[in-house]
Formats: sequence, C-alpha cells, structure tokens
Amino acid sequence: MGHLSPHQLTDCTEGVETESVRSHWLSCAACRVQVEHSRAAIAAARNVDVPEPSPLFWDHFSTRVRQAVQSEASRCANRAWWVPARLVWAGSMALVLLAVWIGFRVDWSAERPAQVRTLSAERLESLGEPSGTSDDPALSFVADLASDLDWDAASEAGLTTHVDMEDMLSQLSDGERRVLHELLKGELARPRT
Repeated sequence: MGHLSPHQLTDCTEGVETESVRSHWLSCAACRVQVEHSRAAIAAARNVDVPEPSPLFWDHFSTRVRQAVQSEASRCANRAWWVPARLVWAGSMALVLLAVWIGFRVDWSAERPAQVRTLSAERLESLGEPSGTSDDPALSFVADLASDLDWDAASEAGLTTHVDMEDMLSQLSDGERRVLHELLKGELARPRT
C-alpha cells in the first residue's frame, strides 16, 4: 500500500479509518507524522475560545449584505434597460426600411398599368385604320349589322357571355398556368416599336 490519500488522512484524523489504513499509518513514519500533525491542529483549534461578536456586528453585517444586493440589482436593472432599448430601435429601423421598400414597390407597380395603357393607345393610334376594310363586302355587312345592335338587350337575351378572368384562371391546371405565364412574360419582354 502507498501513502495515505487526503481522504484517508482525514478519516484517520477523525478516528474513523478502516483497519488496513490504521495498520498502514502506524507502520509508515511519513503517514504517522501527517496524522499526528492533523490531530494536533484539530485539538489546538478546539481549545481556542472563539469570542462572540459584538451585537452591532449582526446589524452592520445585515446592512452590508442589503447594500450589496441592492447595488447588484441596480446594476442589472441598468443593463436590462439598455438591451431592450437597442432591440426596440433595431426593430423600428427594420420596420421603417420595410415600409420604404414596400412604398417604392407599390408606386412602381401603380405607375406600370398607366404606362401600358399609354403605350397601347399610342400603338392603336399609330396603326390607324386596318388596311383593306373598306373593300371587303363581308366586313361591311357585319359592321352594318352590329351598328344597330343594342348590347344591353343582347346581354339580357344571353347572346353575349360575361367572362370573368379570375374564374377562367382558377379553372386552369398548374401546367396551363405555367404556359400562360411564359407566354405573357415573352410578350411583355418583346421590345415595343
């Protein structure tokens, strides 16, 4: 067996060691010296009279503890006030930037249909009359028939159909919507003359 561990040395000092540990420290000079020194230190500590503190000690001690707790709480409160304030500022700045970005997007998209209408009207004016319309007798006949037609009466009679674009789009399959999207994107990307 080697020398005693600190745990075994403490057990020997208190007198609660096992028989094998007791036989070791009795036979080992180094361990015996350590055990005797530890027992002497404990005996000396037991013989010292510990003076009772002054009655004012406990009042002063209580005051110091209370002040330490309050200073720690105020330090945490100051720090806690600062962190949420920064988060509020960061959040409000993010909201302002988002509102500005949305504002620009809405203004841009609101101007676009007016531009498209202007371009369409300009294209129609530049086209003028379709060529060869005055020479075609069938077209003249249809134009004469349509000129006397009351569109409200025709609609009530069921001769015309009101087609809602949203209803038509909702009936398209995903593949048909993709094809329509590509066609519209291609037409809008073409340069206008």
